[in-house]
Amino acid sequence: MCAVNRTSAEPPGHAMCAWWSAVNCPFLSRPHMVRREDAAFNSSLQGSAAITRNPGCVGVWVTGTYLPFRVPVTAAPTGWLIEMGPPYRVEWYCEGRPATRAEIETSIDSGMPFLAAACEQEPTPARRADARLALAAARSAVAALLPMDAPC
Repeated sequence: MCAVNRTSAEPPGHAMCAWWSAVNCPFLSRPHMVRREDAAFNSSLQGSAAITRNPGCVGVWVTGTYLPFRVPVTAAPTGWLIEMGPPYRVEWYCEGRPATRAEIETSIDSGMPFLAAACEQEPTPARRADARLALAAARSAVAALLPMDAPC
């Protein structure tokens, strides 16, 4: 979902660490793994816009620019999110190996209802319509970042 809306709660990191995590982190490398945070963390997410599902696939977004921005605490547990700049490249992983386009598409499509629901939170019909159009454009734009039919 971060590739679609170009927003992440994760701070930028060293590229080698990101790739290592994509392959080895249990939550990122096992699509059916669930988060096991403590009760205080889980209760802090209630009512927030945070998407807590396991993504199934993970993208390592390599960029030279990013912009932290403050959001209401109800939108993110920390009150901060990061706008990701245009990527130099994106590498996709599933189950600790390069992901196929079909796996990535399935992951993105399964998360789109969360982003669509966020569009419906806009205060006016015109802003909701604009948000839906922006989401459709963002979803189309991310398609150019996906590998062809073979693993990347």
